[in-house]
Amino acid sequence: MRGGIGCGRSEVPVGKAGRAQVGGEAEAAGYLGEEGRAMDLAQRAFSQGFTCSAWYRASPFLGKVQPLPRWRAILQHVDERRARLAYGRSPGDFGL
Repeated sequence: MRGGIGCGRSEVPVGKAGRAQVGGEAEAAGYLGEEGRAMDLAQRAFSQGFTCSAWYRASPFLGKVQPLPRWRAILQHVDERRARLAYGRSPGDFGL
């Protein structure tokens, strides 16, 4: 995302309403004190494939939601997906 939080280039989507936009909307909602909406939008970004754990953990606009159980669950899902992606499967793993 913007603002110096390090995420790989592959994390930044192409298109009008991509993951980066949803993440930015989550930050805006967090900044405005709309914690529920911020979590909904962050969950939506995750559901669309955004797994930049640095953003989920470091965005200052999401600071109020970070101690909440639902936010910790979102982080757990992000970490699990990143771990699966880091495993690095090859076509041979699928019998190809």
